[in-house]
Amino acid sequence: MKAKRIFIAAILSFACLLGGCSYFESLKEIIKPQPNPNPANCGPEVVCTANYVIITASVRYSDNTPVILDGYRVIQTSTGADRTPKMNPSQLEMYRKSGIYPIATDDYQKEWVNQRVELEFIGYQNNKEVVRRKFIVGADCCHVMLLAGDRNIIIEKQ
Repeated sequence: MKAKRIFIAAILSFACLLGGCSYFESLKEIIKPQPNPNPANCGPEVVCTANYVIITASVRYSDNTPVILDGYRVIQTSTGADRTPKMNPSQLEMYRKSGIYPIATDDYQKEWVNQRVELEFIGYQNNKEVVRRKFIVGADCCHVMLLAGDRNIIIEKQ
C-alpha cells in the first residue's frame, strides 16, 4: 500500500510540473486516506478513502436505449422505510436521461455496517409500475456495497 501511495505521489508531482497542479491538488484530497468514520465497529486502524460511493442500477430496454422513469422508489423491505437516495431535480434529470438510477449511497454506511439489507427498486412511467427488482446491500467500515442483485436491468417496451 505504501508503494502505491508513493507511485501516485510521483505521478501527481510530475503532472504538477506540467502545469496541472490545481486539478491534481483536488485529486490528492480524493485519494488521501481518511480517518475511519465508524471506529467503534471497525477499530481505529482502518483507513477509508474520501470517495462517496453510490450504488446504481442501469435500466434499459432490450434495444439498449435507456428507460426514462417518471419516478422511482427504493424501499427497505424489512421495515418498509423509503431509502430512495436524495438528489436535486437536475441530478434526477441527469440520471433519468442516462437510465442509471442510484439505489444506495454512503449516507447509510453507518447504519448498514456489517449488515445485509434488502432493498426493492420500483420504477414508474405514466403512474404505472414498469420495473421492480431486489438488491442486497451492506456496508463495511467505510462504504456501502452491493452484495447481491443484477445492476443491469432489461425490460421490454410497453
